[in-house]
Amino acid sequence: ISFLFSQADKKKTKQYRAAARADAGGSLRLCKVCGVDKEGKRCTGCYMVWYCGQECQVEDWTNHKGECKVTRNQYKKVELTDFCVVGRDNISREVYVHKEGDLPSKTHFVVKVQVTCSMSAPVPPDGPGDPLFIYNQDRSLCGHLPREEHEEVYDMLFRSIRQDGFKGRKGFYYAIYTGEGDKSGGKKDEAIVGIKINPVKMLPVKTW
Repeated sequence: ISFLFSQADKKKTKQYRAAARADAGGSLRLCKVCGVDKEGKRCTGCYMVWYCGQECQVEDWTNHKGECKVTRNQYKKVELTDFCVVGRDNISREVYVHKEGDLPSKTHFVVKVQVTCSMSAPVPPDGPGDPLFIYNQDRSLCGHLPREEHEEVYDMLFRSIRQDGFKGRKGFYYAIYTGEGDKSGGKKDEAIVGIKINPVKMLPVKTW
């Protein structure tokens, strides 16, 4: 039964991405300047805009720098509790393994943020809430985001996912790896991973 549900989710995510591509002009990676659709690069300041190359990026900087600054300020620092996990992806059916202490394979990446199935109602202002599960595509980053000490970001992500996320359970956001977190406030045996995440801008749904 779970396999059938995962296949239905996979079909639905493809439909969501097709609609997002159509809204974006046929591709989610169009160069902001010339509109060329090719394997370009994101702006290394905000990671939200694509360019086909350095020439177009330089040409657009005067127009983009204001927006870029605003977006950079939207990234918030959080600390994830790293943990070991072995499983099979519900969408791709690929087996994945993440060991505690594994470092992200890249310094910046898209992450999926999942709300646990038990969290069907908004988190009360003074409630702890279940941790949010955050991971990237290759599972080189896997961690829990507790609400404690992260109330603002946690609540922003939770509301965003419930309102606009895929089936109200998951959403995709951009994140930057910042290194190991501060263990002073947690348990001694916990591995802490520091990232900055943009909880304001939800990205188009991915098929993983």
